[in-house]
Amino acid sequence: MTTSDGLPSAPRGVYLSRSQSACVVQWDVPKTPNGTIIKYTIYLTAMWIDAPPGAQAVEYSQENFNPYTRMGTFPLRFLTPNSWYKFNMTASTYAGQGEFSSYTASTSTCEVPPGKPITPSPPAMPQAADVIKHNGYPITLSQVSERTGPVECYHVLVVELKDEMSLRTMPNVDQLKVVSQQEAASSGNNVTAYVAMAFNRDDFVEDVFLGDGRKTSCAGTGRRKREQSVEDIYDEVYTNSPLKPGTRYTVVHRVYGSKPQDGSQPLYSSSGYSLPIMTAPSPGNNWMLILIILCSAVIVLIILTVLILLIRRRKQRPPRHVREDISDVEGFSDTPFISDQTGLRMQEVTRTADVADGDPTSTRHHGEHHGSKPTIMENYRPLPLKIMAISDRDLTWDDISLTSRLLGTGNFGEVRKGTVNLDGERLPSAIKVLKRGADEAARQDFQQEVDIMRHVGYHPYIINLLGTCDHQGQQYMALEMAGNGDLKKYLRTSRVLETTSAAYGNTRQTAGTVSTLSPVQLLRIACDVATGMEHLSSKDVIHRDLAARNVLLTDSLIAKVADFGLSRGDGIYEQTSKRAVPFRSTALEALSKRIYTTQSDVWSFGILLWEIVTLGGTPYSGMKSGLLLRRLREGYRMPKQRNCDEDLYQMMLQCWQRRPEDRPTFSDLVEQLKNMMEDKSSYVNIENDDDFEYEIIDSDDNDDIDDGDDAFTG
Repeated sequence: MTTSDGLPSAPRGVYLSRSQSACVVQWDVPKTPNGTIIKYTIYLTAMWIDAPPGAQAVEYSQENFNPYTRMGTFPLRFLTPNSWYKFNMTASTYAGQGEFSSYTASTSTCEVPPGKPITPSPPAMPQAADVIKHNGYPITLSQVSERTGPVECYHVLVVELKDEMSLRTMPNVDQLKVVSQQEAASSGNNVTAYVAMAFNRDDFVEDVFLGDGRKTSCAGTGRRKREQSVEDIYDEVYTNSPLKPGTRYTVVHRVYGSKPQDGSQPLYSSSGYSLPIMTAPSPGNNWMLILIILCSAVIVLIILTVLILLIRRRKQRPPRHVREDISDVEGFSDTPFISDQTGLRMQEVTRTADVADGDPTSTRHHGEHHGSKPTIMENYRPLPLKIMAISDRDLTWDDISLTSRLLGTGNFGEVRKGTVNLDGERLPSAIKVLKRGADEAARQDFQQEVDIMRHVGYHPYIINLLGTCDHQGQQYMALEMAGNGDLKKYLRTSRVLETTSAAYGNTRQTAGTVSTLSPVQLLRIACDVATGMEHLSSKDVIHRDLAARNVLLTDSLIAKVADFGLSRGDGIYEQTSKRAVPFRSTALEALSKRIYTTQSDVWSFGILLWEIVTLGGTPYSGMKSGLLLRRLREGYRMPKQRNCDEDLYQMMLQCWQRRPEDRPTFSDLVEQLKNMMEDKSSYVNIENDDDFEYEIIDSDDNDDIDDGDDAFTG
C-alpha cells in the first residue's frame, strides 16, 4: 500500500450482454481511482421468475476479476434456473473497497430459462395393514416447489414386482420404461411401469387411493383429450385401474416441467422407489365363504367329539407323560409365516446334539457352515401341551431341583440351571432366585414380574413362566429354558470368521461369509421377536427393555422375548422412580420425558433390528448418554449398514420416528417381515468381500444401563 492510496469511486459504464450460453458484464475504470486498482467485485442478485408473493431475492458476490480486462463471464449452466439476474460492482485499491456502481439497466437482464424440476419425495405408503385392500391401497403424494421452473404435470407410476424382483435390482428410476397398463401386465419379467394417475398443479391431490378406477389427465378435469397421432403426456387420459390381489407393487412420483414448444422431450424429475406393498388376497365369492364356514363347523364338531372321548378315556387310566410339539396346537406354529417354498425352520437350522457331563439337554452352540446337510435336532423339547394350559402354578420345594451352574444375574438376584417337576415330568428350567436379604422394593419388583408373566399367559415367542415357589422366605421363579442363550452373544459368536483380537473393534474377514447365520434365519429371528411383542402389546404390556441381550434362543433358534423385570402392564407408563435406564435402546420420548408406551417398544425393536443386521454391534458406539440424547433430539439416526437392504433400513427408520404415533405397530412389523421372508431377496447380505468390516463392539459394552447420568434416571 502507498501513502497516496485511497478508496476508489464506483466503476462506470456497467454494461450487461447475453450470449446463447452466458451472461457477460463489462465496465470502465472508476472516474477517481485514488490509487492502483487491484481487483473488482461483482455482486449478483437473482430473482425467481414469476415469483410468488413473499419470495426473497438471492444475493451473492464474486471477486478478483482482472482489473485490466474489466469483464466478467457467467455461464448459464452455473446460474440458478428460472431466474433473472442483475449486477453491480465495486473496485478495490490497497486502501480497501470503494463505492458501489449502479445496477445494470432494467432493460438488460440476464434471464436463465427453466430447468429440471426439483426431485419429489417418494410416495408415502400406508402404515396400517387394514387399509391395504385386495385391489389397491392409499398413498400420499407431495407437491414440489416451482423454484426451478413451472411444474405442469404430476404422474404416479406403478411397477409390479414379479417373482424375484427387489428394489436392489431395479433400474434407475429415470430409465424406467413407461408403457400402457395392458403392456405392463404382459411384460413378463421385464421391469416396466404404467401411469396410474396424472394431475396438473391446480388439480393436484395429496391423498389418493391407488386402484380406485378413476380417470385423470394433466389437461385437467374440465378438458377433453385432443385428437393426436403421438402420445402426449400432458393431454393423455390415464385410468387408475384396480391392482391385482396378493401382488407386490412399488410406486414412483414423476414431475414434468413446462411443455416444450419445439416438440422436444420435456424435462422431468423422478422420486425414488417407494417401499413395496403387497395387496391383500382376493376375498373370494360368497359361496366359497359359506362352504368354508360349514366345513369349519364340521371340523369343530369332530374336534369336540374327539376331546370328549379323550377326557373319558383319561379318567379311566393313569395320566400319560406326553411330549408333543407346539406345532400341534391350533394357532401356534414352530415356523410362523413361512411357506413351503422357503423351507421349514427345523430343516434350515443345522445343530447337532452334544451330550456333555451327562446332561442330556446340553447342545453345541456353534453353527455349521452354509451348504452342509441340514439335520433335525434330536433333543428338541418344546413344552408339553398340558404345561401350556397351566403355566402359572404354585410349586413345592420338592418340585424344584437346582444345579450349581449359574446362567446369569437379574435385577433381583441370580438365575441358575435346574429342573421342575410338572405333573410327574421333569423339565429343564432357568430358575430365578431372589437374593437373600432383598429389600421390600426388590420383593415387589420380583412379584410384579411374576404377575405380568401370569397376565401375559402362554405364547411360543416369549419365555414362559412354569411356576413359582416360596420356601423358607426364599422366592423362586421357574422359567422356560432356552438352550442357546441370549441373542446378543449368539450373534457375536456367529462371527466365526472374524480375526481373533484381544480387543473388540472393526476386524476384517478372510474368506467365505461373515456369519454362520443365513439371511433367512436373521429375518426369522426378527419376526419371532416382533410376534412376541405383538402379543405383549395386545395385553397392554410395555417391555421397556427390549434389546438383543433380552431375547433368548432355543436349541432350534426360535427367538423368545425375555426379562420382564422392567415391564409394566398399564398400556402407558410414566417413570417416577429413581431407576437407571437402558439408554442405547430406549425411545427418545422415554429418555427425555420418561413416558413409555408400546410405541416406545417399537423404537427399541428398531435398535434390535440394527443389532441383528450388524451381528451384535454396539448401538451408538462410543457415545455417552448425554451426547446421545442431544444428537437424537437434533434428528440423528444410525446410518444404513452396507450389508443392509434399503427396505430393511427404512423399517428401522420408521421405528425411530420422532412422534410415537408415526411409528408402525408390531402387527405392521410382523406383516412386513412376513412379506420379506416370502420374498427370495437377501435383505441382509452375509457374503464376504474385501471391504467388509464388522460393526464395532465397544469395550465398555456393558454400559447399556446408564446409572451415572441424571438425565437418564428419574
